[in-house]
Amino acid sequence: MVDHFTKGESGATVVYDLRSSKALEEAITKAGAWPKKGRVGHVFMKATLRETKGVFGGELSGHFYFRDSFYTDSGAIAFAAILSVLGQCDKPLSELIAPFKKYPQSGEINFRNEDKDGVLAALEKKYADATIEKLDGVSIELGELNSDAHDAVAVAAGRHCLALGRIECAGRWFAQIEDARLRHEAESYRLFAAGEMEALRAHLSGEADRYDRPAGPWGYREVETAILLALAGETAVADAVIDAFVERGGAPGAEEVARGGLSLLAGDPAEAMPRLTAGVAAMADEGRGIHFVGLDMLSRIAEKRGDLSGAIEFLEMTSRQRDNAILRGSGLFWVKCQTRLADVYRQMDRTEEALRVERELLTALALADAGHPTTVALRGRAT
Repeated sequence: MVDHFTKGESGATVVYDLRSSKALEEAITKAGAWPKKGRVGHVFMKATLRETKGVFGGELSGHFYFRDSFYTDSGAIAFAAILSVLGQCDKPLSELIAPFKKYPQSGEINFRNEDKDGVLAALEKKYADATIEKLDGVSIELGELNSDAHDAVAVAAGRHCLALGRIECAGRWFAQIEDARLRHEAESYRLFAAGEMEALRAHLSGEADRYDRPAGPWGYREVETAILLALAGETAVADAVIDAFVERGGAPGAEEVARGGLSLLAGDPAEAMPRLTAGVAAMADEGRGIHFVGLDMLSRIAEKRGDLSGAIEFLEMTSRQRDNAILRGSGLFWVKCQTRLADVYRQMDRTEEALRVERELLTALALADAGHPTTVALRGRAT
């Protein structure tokens, strides 16, 4: 559409909303036009078009605005333009747009946060050396990433996909990780999220001899990985991962939870209980994955003792931490805890409370893959 509407108008302005892919800006520039980024919403789009006398503009919502239509949106003009483009070439639309799909796209992800201004300020502080734009909220341009930064972004994006139940999408992100050891660790979380426990054991056990020493800065980095390793029977490697985490100055309480988790998986709840309790208390409501692991394990100890009320009490502590889990990339563990909470509610015949939690989970996993194991199980219960 850029080529179609700017033909014969060198330097014409094309307006696009700031959520658009960088590929669009590049395409506008390549066509000899001037890209103008605008705020989201038809009011701002129309105003920017008028101010710049732009030839046309578009939003991710699918609304397109045209100078020749008095800067209003017109689906008819956009449709006719696409038909004209297709009529002048012998390629399907899928081939025409394929070259523009060169950057990863998460889609629009929305979630509630009670401290929006605080989060935006924290982002500005964290990325103070980047290019920051405040046209509409906060936009951060990181520029060309070195391999470590690239890997960090891929891990974070993949972990957020797992929290949304988009396991296939997470796999695509993790496949982009350049560091082999870090990629191997990330894949462990994908298998765990998919419920593929046998594959997880094979994945970790088969590679364990490569990771029998404390992880380096970009090795087995996450303390939660120690729990996955223990599940795979790789206790020695799990201990090494915890040691390395402590050496790097890991979060207070995390070591105690991890060591307690290993004790519980080794069949020693008496040793695990005080460590888990102390570790969880030290982390308060930080929303870390290892915190959710600790509360889940404490609930399992209580359930094993026949104390279902105690199990519920531990799991209910995770309910209010969804926002923190999203921000810390530990939403996967929040989902696991909430699923367990619904199960224990049902054991106590507290069906209404179980249904409430299950419906909340289905809402949180609204974008999940069609065959996501949690959503498949929940849909049958919540109807």
